[in-house]
Amino acid sequence: MTRGAAIFTALAGAAIATASAMALRYYFIEPAAMGQACLASPLPWWCPLRDLVVRAFRSEVFGILALAMAAAALLLPARAWGVLAVFAGVFGLVLYNAGLGAVGLLVGLLRVVRP
Repeated sequence: MTRGAAIFTALAGAAIATASAMALRYYFIEPAAMGQACLASPLPWWCPLRDLVVRAFRSEVFGILALAMAAAALLLPARAWGVLAVFAGVFGLVLYNAGLGAVGLLVGLLRVVRP
C-alpha cells in the first residue's frame, strides 16, 4: 500500500468508523428504552448483542484492540496495520475507551504517514 493510498484509506475509514460507532452508541446502547426492552420476559433478539457490546467497552476491549493493532503497526512493516489501528482507535474513542483508543489512534496515524 502506497503512502497516499494509506492516508486516504485511514481518513475515509476513520470517518466510516466514527459514523458507525456513533450510531451504535446513540441508537443501540444509550437509549433507556433499549435497556428497558431487555428487561422484558421474552428477550428481543438483539439484547444479547447489546449486552456483549456493553461488556466489551466496560472491559476496555476496544482500547486493547487499538493498542494491539498499534503494536503490530510498529513491529510489522505493512502500513495496513496502521490503518487498522486508526479504525480501532476511533471505535475505542467513541465507545468509552478513550485513553487506550487515543494511543492506538495516534500510533496508527503516525505509522500511516511515516515514510
